[in-house]
Amino acid sequence: MIKFTGVNPEKITVTLESADELPKGNEPVDELIGKKFIMYIGRPTPHKNLRRLIDAFALLQKKYPDLTLALAGKKDSNYTRHETYVNEHGIKNVVFTGFISDEQLRWMYENTAVYCFPSLSEGFGLPGLEAMLHGAPVASSTATCLPETHGDAAHYFDPFSVEDIAKSIDDILSDDKLRNELVKKGGKHVKTFSWQRMAEQTLAVYEKYGRKS
Repeated sequence: MIKFTGVNPEKITVTLESADELPKGNEPVDELIGKKFIMYIGRPTPHKNLRRLIDAFALLQKKYPDLTLALAGKKDSNYTRHETYVNEHGIKNVVFTGFISDEQLRWMYENTAVYCFPSLSEGFGLPGLEAMLHGAPVASSTATCLPETHGDAAHYFDPFSVEDIAKSIDDILSDDKLRNELVKKGGKHVKTFSWQRMAEQTLAVYEKYGRKS
């Protein structure tokens, strides 16, 4: 903001979001029961970079033929295009779950082999923190704010490189020590974020700059 608008830095207050624990429940996603899967949750718009994630998954299948890629989120025209791409290129074991409940999302986080965040641009990166909160190891893009949000609790890759995305995921799949370290760091890292602190900081800004009626 300072770089592109020239605004006075003293007028900027950074208030960080946090992740909420999802409701407990025994609601698995039927298509994923008994499968080893990596996952993404969210919208499928172009900047989310799902095409490269799909291509990276196709590379991973050469080593892990039974691995599944789960793409979760309400189906729309963008997801339809991804489904068409998968079918046209004969990429097997890609599951488009469509809309899922919070209970199902928690089940996915708790059972995924890797949560992958391939975005080219984000405003914060909340799903990565959600994944950490529920015990998933995170492979994350280095784009924009994601390294700031995820700290040392994610395993990073160049989001423009299909090969690097695949390598980052493979590192976690093939190295139990790395996976366990990421899960441990993620559980600790997510505790440094607080909705309470965000609310207090936001209120303080209103109190400092708000006009008295």
